[in-house]
Amino acid sequence: EIVGEVAAGASDPVKLADGVLTVRTEDPMFATELRWLEPTIIEQVAARAQGAVVRDVKVVVRPR
Repeated sequence: EIVGEVAAGASDPVKLADGVLTVRTEDPMFATELRWLEPTIIEQVAARAQGAVVRDVKVVVRPR
């Protein structure tokens, strides 16, 4: 929902630790899009997840 239906279908949040949200995707194209959306992701997580603090988004490209 935060990154849009298509990007959300091609990615998974993996971990949130020390303010870093790690997101996995299989496709380098979606990795680029997710990096571009980083400010929006941080803003939307803060608005939706009470208590969750995200200062950075780390995108990794790996098979599921």
